[in-house]
Amino acid sequence: MQRGRTKLPVWAAVKAAYSAIGRNFGLFLRFAAIPYGLIVMIDLAGKYSGVLLGDLEASSDLRLFSSPTTVSLLVWLFSTLVAIPFVVACYRVLLRGASSIATNKHWPDRRIYSSILLIAVAQGLLADMPLWYFGDRGFSNFDTYMLAILLYFWIILFISTRLLFLYPVICLGKPWGIAARWRETRGNFWRILAALLIALVPWSLVVGILEILIEQAEYSFPGATSIGVIDSLVGAADLLAMSLISSAIAVVAFAVLTDYPAKGLGKAATQGGAAAAQHMPVAGSSAEDF
Repeated sequence: MQRGRTKLPVWAAVKAAYSAIGRNFGLFLRFAAIPYGLIVMIDLAGKYSGVLLGDLEASSDLRLFSSPTTVSLLVWLFSTLVAIPFVVACYRVLLRGASSIATNKHWPDRRIYSSILLIAVAQGLLADMPLWYFGDRGFSNFDTYMLAILLYFWIILFISTRLLFLYPVICLGKPWGIAARWRETRGNFWRILAALLIALVPWSLVVGILEILIEQAEYSFPGATSIGVIDSLVGAADLLAMSLISSAIAVVAFAVLTDYPAKGLGKAATQGGAAAAQHMPVAGSSAEDF
């Protein structure tokens, strides 16, 4: 790795990520089939459990489980658990190529799944903990509350981005090496974050439009079961698509900044940081860096 010299070319990274997704799209769809169905069922179970337990909130024994905050937390935990095999499979294809799926040579063991699950759950809990904790509570000073939440989210975002390479390294079966992962992203925080945001924008816009339409349908047809099903279908697709896009950006950045030959990205991207340096501008202002 060329420390202090190699900079992630943001637009080229986004292009390489989408190119890798398109090249292996059929394979990713196969990976997503079972997790997608299970996540939809988990989400629907969460919706209906809220309805069924809503009339029983007077019972102190059931109040905890009928809380909307508790139900949403359980839905998120089970959905994350189901999505982990999909995430690991995506990383395997992007890092080692589609051919690695056809053999058992690089089949990940349980430690890889458990490590990725641990990081994903810890990251999610830390990010959403304030919202879950204060979700059913009031607060006296709104400005102070929002300032504290924004500062907290920024810290979590910074740490998560700097340690983004934990995911590809673990999926390669290597030790975590937290200090090494932190060094590998030094000087590229804004570039990695920009690549993630730019890559996620198109899909986020699609989901945003769909959610607006679903909300309008719920207002026009209150209580319609089909609308809840559609909402669950969109939510499950959003979870898996965001995971796939984030994985692709992570692998591209990892390949560029550590010179790892990621076979699933194609020949141009596997040349690593040396090749990427040819496409990057000289480090200067943040605007020029992009």
